[in-house]
Amino acid sequence: DGGRFDHRDGKHRDTVALTALPAAVKSTFTATYASDTLLHAQVTKDSVYVLLSKNNGLFATAISNKGVLLKRVAVDNVRGIRTEILQANLPAVVTNYLSTTYPAYVFNKAYVLSKTGAVQGYVVLVTVNSSRYAFKFSANGTLQYFVLVN
Repeated sequence: DGGRFDHRDGKHRDTVALTALPAAVKSTFTATYASDTLLHAQVTKDSVYVLLSKNNGLFATAISNKGVLLKRVAVDNVRGIRTEILQANLPAVVTNYLSTTYPAYVFNKAYVLSKTGAVQGYVVLVTVNSSRYAFKFSANGTLQYFVLVN
């Protein structure tokens, strides 16, 4: 029931309000990465919290519900402004790549990366077969790299 995405119907039930993070998760994150700014939080079926933050780069940090730091990956290393954008505002080449390569992907969030007013690239967070990925695309929509964030 619910298929491979376990009741994923676009309602993002796995998204957690930053104010609703468990105390152990928030405590571990703020103690370890005090200068990061939290942007978004999700929880996996295994009760692991994936926190997206920025601090001279964009990072995904996985912390167990007991407050154990599991993993941290740099999502991008472009210095500048990161602005959240809608899926509809991504370049067609980006959405075409995702649809062709991962036809059953579920869109989570996307950011445009800019510096001095010029677009430097895009970061797109998606779920594919219950795994979360962060994709980094150049300004012209060419895939640069992707990382598993859970």
